[in-house]
This record gives sequence, C-alpha cells and structure tokens, in this order.
Amino acid sequence: MSRVLTDRELLHYLVLTRGVDPVALEHARMDRRRMHNFGRNAVLIAKGGIYDLRQHLDDVVLPVLRKWNMFEGNDFGPDGERCREELAVFLQSLEVKAVRFEESRDRALAREARRGETVAAR
Repeated sequence: MSRVLTDRELLHYLVLTRGVDPVALEHARMDRRRMHNFGRNAVLIAKGGIYDLRQHLDDVVLPVLRKWNMFEGNDFGPDGERCREELAVFLQSLEVKAVRFEESRDRALAREARRGETVAAR
C-alpha cells in the first residue's frame, strides 16, 4: 500500500511539474550531497523496481522536454542551439545508462532466482 501511495505522489508531482518553468524547477531540485546515503538508497530503490533511471527518463525528463518543445523549435539562436545539441548528447548517454542498468538488474535478479532455486532444492 505504501508503494501505491508513493506512486500516486510521484504521478501528482509529474503532473504539477509539467507546466512549471525550467528556472523554477532548478531551484526546487534535490541536492544529493546533503542526503545521507543518497547513492546507496538510490540503488536499493532501483533494484526494488520502485524508481529507476528508465522511469525517470521516460516518465519525467522526456515528457517535460516534449511539453517545452525543446527539440521542435527553431528560435534558439546559436547559444541555444549549442545547448540543445549538448542536451541531445546527454539524453543519449542517459539512454545508454538506462539500458545498462536494466541489463545489470536483470542479470542480478536471475542470479538471485537461481540461488533461491538451489536453496529450495536442498
């Protein structure tokens, strides 16, 4: 039940932030340096299937960029175009990282399942 509540809260957050100005979001961003055990907790959350890079990319980042017409507009000027190209490269790297994480997680889950089968067979 707590996971459902968390998912609803996340959905509510996504709906609210979709129409928010990017500058306002910059000020609301979490500072991971201040969060105790941020990296460890992020891994546990991702391994548990609660929230991971794929979900963040597909359900948060890309919809917001689509809403802002980030790659459709042609009125950015030279600096804006350069930033947009950098963003495209960054998004490609996120995609690669998401795929690698999913493959790694699947292998780890398969290993755990095999271990469970081995223990049950004894």
